[in-house]
Amino acid sequence: MTCYCREACGRLRAVVERVTQNLGWSKRSTVKGKSLGLAAHRSFLSYAAVVASVVKRNDGTYRVDEVWVVLDAGTIINHDRVVAQMEGSFMKGMHLALYGCVSHKNGRVEQNNFHGVKLVRMVQEPRKMNVETLNSDLAPGGVGELGVPPIAPAVAHALFALTGKRVRSFPLLSGLV
Repeated sequence: MTCYCREACGRLRAVVERVTQNLGWSKRSTVKGKSLGLAAHRSFLSYAAVVASVVKRNDGTYRVDEVWVVLDAGTIINHDRVVAQMEGSFMKGMHLALYGCVSHKNGRVEQNNFHGVKLVRMVQEPRKMNVETLNSDLAPGGVGELGVPPIAPAVAHALFALTGKRVRSFPLLSGLV
């Protein structure tokens, strides 16, 4: 009998270790007004670790400044497509983290199309998005939504490191105003 848990744990650990090594996580210095948050996720036979850098601006607002991801999605067929998928996933994850989901009133969705939903604008996207894929000879895994789930927790951890306040509901920034 094959133990898939050991393989899965090893792959998840590998992406976490790689993203933290890339940043020099253990040797990072504290910069006033800037912090990092880490989160990891597994889905569709793929593994991702994300670090988000959050900065506090002079006007007291917060910005996700930079994002790093390392993913193990098995054999990568088209690297550029994977990077594009991850960048799109970051933006969807940022939308959920910063603005939350659609709203409901009397059991019905209030927005009836995209014009009623606040979306992340290009000026709000991270200054830099870094995507690294680990080489693997395993079967290809999915990357379509792999980057969405870990963004909000990574941003929440960075906000906690910066403010000392835990934010446990969406939108994340509403708990800090």
